[in-house]
Amino acid sequence: MSNDDNTASVTWAKGMDAKAFLTALAAQADRDRPLAFVGRRPVLDLAKHCIGNIPVSGPANRARALRNPPGQTLLIQGPPGAGKSALLYEIEAWTNSQPDSVSTQVDRDLLARRESLLSLISAELRDAPEEAPGDSVSKAQGGNAGFALLKGRWSRTSTKSEPVPTSVAALERRHGKALHQRRLILLIDEIQDVSPEGARTLNMLHTQTTLPVMAVCAGTGDSQGALGQPGGVSRWGANAVVNLAGLAPSEALQCARQTLHKVVGTPTTPRIQGHHAIETWAEQLAEASRGWPQHLHNYLASLWKALSAQEQPDLSRAPLEETLAQGDVARRSYYDQRMERFLGYEGVVAAVHQGLATAHGGILPKGEVINIIGEFKQRLPEHTQTAFDRRFEDVIDFAEALLKSGMVANAPNGGGWASPIPSLTDYVLDQGSAGLEP
Repeated sequence: MSNDDNTASVTWAKGMDAKAFLTALAAQADRDRPLAFVGRRPVLDLAKHCIGNIPVSGPANRARALRNPPGQTLLIQGPPGAGKSALLYEIEAWTNSQPDSVSTQVDRDLLARRESLLSLISAELRDAPEEAPGDSVSKAQGGNAGFALLKGRWSRTSTKSEPVPTSVAALERRHGKALHQRRLILLIDEIQDVSPEGARTLNMLHTQTTLPVMAVCAGTGDSQGALGQPGGVSRWGANAVVNLAGLAPSEALQCARQTLHKVVGTPTTPRIQGHHAIETWAEQLAEASRGWPQHLHNYLASLWKALSAQEQPDLSRAPLEETLAQGDVARRSYYDQRMERFLGYEGVVAAVHQGLATAHGGILPKGEVINIIGEFKQRLPEHTQTAFDRRFEDVIDFAEALLKSGMVANAPNGGGWASPIPSLTDYVLDQGSAGLEP
């Protein structure tokens, strides 16, 4: 069951005013489905491979089922704004285009309600209504009897009373072969804040070898640790954890170019002129974004806002410097949000980034980052150290907070931590340079 109705990009409607269209584009959230998706080919290929290895029923698949039990999880983690949600949308679209496969986006909190999740899984695998305990909404509440609201969409539920499933085995006993007609991919975003019960439920799905179900999760850089809490996912398959980095310069350029081509001077958007200026603008926007997806989104949003202010929207007449300046403001705001938790300790964060900037390949082992934090903390005034201890459990907690907030990131190929974006290091060193010598 697809969520296309809830996650589609802003699209041009017949007779829609150009300014209204551009205004809607400018207001689009960075977590919405983007107009263009570029890059991430290794991650998509990995997801396709994992999904393709999930066997459905039939004698031809029996041997493969023994070699590749269906219980598995793919985790995509990275700093806020790395493009994780866009990647989930792309995996969702690909899965729903395949025979014998379906995907659905599931709210992270549903993991904590195991019976409801199992009912949803049963309904999706059988493509049949199923009671979802605790999620039904009555007409008096604004919904429809027999429906449940999950991740912003209505999922069908039955009205007849049946035993509530509490395990995979319970589902198998109730429905048997009916659960093995197609693959189901559960897409779960913001997994870093999963509850202990949710982590245990995910581990149940991760380790079960019966149902053709796979979870694809996305979250910040500390997500693997969050899922590894007691009873959670402790063992991961080879390449099952992906650390997302920024786009390559060529990918950022292609993404900007494709997005502009979908808005300016197309047969469906004839009122927006200036098609010949697309290449110039694509180059400028891609360079300013430094390959970071959320930055590119913000620069494009500034452009849509500038175009919507014109009497006759024309890309060739849009103010380049003013648009880039507005995008710079949004980029600075993004960094300010990342730094917010560390106000008063900018010098500590700067010391970490100074170490990353001088490290071989820009990567430091986690232990070395922790050492930098600990050594710098010891140089702080006593009252500042006391305040540090009140805010953070210890230096490890401070380091983990850096990872969760996106101030540092797991290196794409593992082996340590790195700066997510060079311009973030520039910002951090500028903010904390005065505090590098406490």
